[in-house]
Amino acid sequence: MKRCSVVGVVIVYNPGEMLINNISSYACYLDKLIIWMNSSLSSCLVKDLADKYKDKLILLGDGENKGLSFALNSSAKVAEDNGAQWLLTMDQDSYFSGEVGVFFDRVADHDQSGVAVVCPRHVTSAYAFENDRARNVPWVMTSGNLVSLSVFDEIGGFDPDFFIDGIDIDFCLKAVAANKTIIIDERACLIHELGEKTVWSFWFIRYQYVSHSPVRYYYIFRNYLVIMSRNYCHARFKRFLIIILVKQLVKSFMFEPRRFSSAMYICRGVFDFINKNKGKVR
Repeated sequence: MKRCSVVGVVIVYNPGEMLINNISSYACYLDKLIIWMNSSLSSCLVKDLADKYKDKLILLGDGENKGLSFALNSSAKVAEDNGAQWLLTMDQDSYFSGEVGVFFDRVADHDQSGVAVVCPRHVTSAYAFENDRARNVPWVMTSGNLVSLSVFDEIGGFDPDFFIDGIDIDFCLKAVAANKTIIIDERACLIHELGEKTVWSFWFIRYQYVSHSPVRYYYIFRNYLVIMSRNYCHARFKRFLIIILVKQLVKSFMFEPRRFSSAMYICRGVFDFINKNKGKVR
């Protein structure tokens, strides 16, 4: 079977001890493996990576967190320089399961100029898709994506003004607006978590939610408002994002321990959207 050239990138920030085990679930299907360092790595971890992946390994990044978009766009350029057709984008805490070989083999069946992203089904403690087929969707999260580099170049890559949050949504909406498709191939699955889980309880009521730092609320509100203001964000998806923001607002005020700080960052995010302030929060 014909195989496409795939380069993978794992963006790491103070990674845990499971990093190498997670990478092992997909590294054998890659031509090159980029480790993008958004924080410094211990010399022991660097040695372990070099010993295990040898000539396949490319270490990039200077240890400064310049945001996900910067790391992804830079890695895409390196992947193209290495002759790749597809870029696998991974979180440090994610790993593959299921028919992983089939997932990577079948990417050659997709039209690289017409398919923007091929993604496995995502499995978290909150939800899991159960299916064995491929289906078209309007949007997928970044981790586990096989991104067509020809489409990446055509639509301009990931928005460099987004430090974190909304990067995947914006890219997928641009791709769909350019008549490209987003595909979930559910024969393989990606195991990952969306963030730190916290349990709020009152008497017999228990509510579990994903907790965010106050600064994350800044990026969620600012970037989602930016996306909604763009002409390729259609009305149905705007309603979807509004619902997300309302839920985040309620969660931040009712359940988060740092309510005042979260509220201040939400206000800053809205203010910076109105004033078109971009990039990393200052």
